[in-house]
Amino acid sequence: MSSMNLVRQMLKNNRLSILLASGLLVLLTVVGLLWLAQHESEDFDAMIQEIAVATLKDDSEAQLYFGVAEADGIRWDPTKLTGLSDADFKQRNDDAENLLKKLTSYDVAKLSPEDKLTYDIAKWGLRAALQLYSDLNADEYVSLTQFPPYFANNYPIRNEADAENYIAALNGFSDKVAQFIDRIQNKQKKGFVPTSEFLKEMLTSYEKLRKTKPEETILYTLYEEKLAKVKLDPSKEEELKKELLQTLTDHVLTSYGKLADSIKNDLIKQASVSQGIWSQPGGSEYYSARLGVVTGTDLSPLEIHEFAKRKAEEIVKKLRSQTPGQAQEAAANPLLSGNELLQAISGELAKTTLHLSDWFEDELITGNPVDVRSYSVPFSGQVRFISPYPWTAIGTGDFSCRSITRFPQR
Repeated sequence: MSSMNLVRQMLKNNRLSILLASGLLVLLTVVGLLWLAQHESEDFDAMIQEIAVATLKDDSEAQLYFGVAEADGIRWDPTKLTGLSDADFKQRNDDAENLLKKLTSYDVAKLSPEDKLTYDIAKWGLRAALQLYSDLNADEYVSLTQFPPYFANNYPIRNEADAENYIAALNGFSDKVAQFIDRIQNKQKKGFVPTSEFLKEMLTSYEKLRKTKPEETILYTLYEEKLAKVKLDPSKEEELKKELLQTLTDHVLTSYGKLADSIKNDLIKQASVSQGIWSQPGGSEYYSARLGVVTGTDLSPLEIHEFAKRKAEEIVKKLRSQTPGQAQEAAANPLLSGNELLQAISGELAKTTLHLSDWFEDELITGNPVDVRSYSVPFSGQVRFISPYPWTAIGTGDFSCRSITRFPQR
C-alpha cells in the first residue's frame, strides 16, 4: 500500500481535483507557481503520513483493520496482538502529543481548502486521543468483549501460513489480557474503579465467553469456514483446527475467565453503586471530553441535555398529535428483528454501494460485497451500540440478539 493511500484510507478524505483558472499568463510564472504548490503539498502529505504511521506502527489490530500489510514505516506482524500495558498506552499518548505540537506549528495559510480539511480532521483526531488518555477510560473492557468477531472477521486466511499465524496471534491473547489486568489493578490502587453497574455487565460478558465451547466461538467457526476455501491437505487442515481448539481453550477462554474472576473477587467490591463517572477524580472533565468526542461538538453536557430535552418534547408532541389511524399504522411497524433486520440491512448496503464512488477513490472501494450475518454477542442490556470497529452491532433490545455486519476479508 502506498503512503498516501494509507493516509486517505485512514482519514477517508477523498482528494478532489483542483481546477486551475486559465488565462494569458507568462509560462515561467505558471511553472513556478505549480512547482511551489506541488512541493508544499508534498511537505504536508509527508507530515500527515507521519501521523498515520505513528498511529498504526505499534497497533497490530488497527493494522489488521486497515488492511496494512506493509507501508512506509509500518510492517504488520501477523503473529502479534495490540498491547494493553501501561507502557503501551503511555507511548501512544506521547506520540500523539508530539505529533499534535508539530501539526499545530504548521502554517495552514498555504494549504488548499481540501488539505485544510485533512489538517482539521487530523488535528481533531489527535486532540480527541489525548483527551481520552485517562485512568477513567474503560474502553478496553468493552473492546475485549468485541475481540472475537473483530479478529475472526478481519484476519485473512489465504494460505497455510495465514492459518498458522492466526493461531500464533491468538496464543498471545493470554499475555494481552494479563497486561490489561495489571493495568486495571494499577488504576485501582490510584482509586479509579468503574461503577458497579458497568462491572456487572462486563462480568456477565466475560462469564459467557468463559463458558462458550471452543468449537462454538466465532474464532473457530469462521476460521473453519475460511480454511475450507484454502483447500489444504485434509490431514493438515484437521491438525490446524485441533491446534486452534487447544489455543482457544488455553489462551482465550481461560483468559476471559481470569477477567471475570478479577472483577468478581476484587474490583466489584470497591466499585461505587449508582454513581456516574463524575464521582471519581477528574470525572466531570473526562465526561465533558468524552461527550465532545462522541458528538463532535464543543457543547457542554448541560447544553447537550437541554437540546435532547427539546427534541424529546418535539417527538412526544408529534406523537400525541397523530390521528388514531396514524397511531395504528405506527404500532403495526415495530422495530425489525431476525431475518427481517438482516434483509433490511442488506438492502440498505446495496443502495449505499451505488454511491461509494461519489465519496471515495476507486482504489479504496473493495470489489467484494459486504457480508451480513447474525452473531450472538456476549453482552446484555438495553442499549443501542455503534462500534468503531469494522463490524457493527445494529438494533435495540437485548444485545445478544444483534446483527453483525462483516466487512469483506482483505
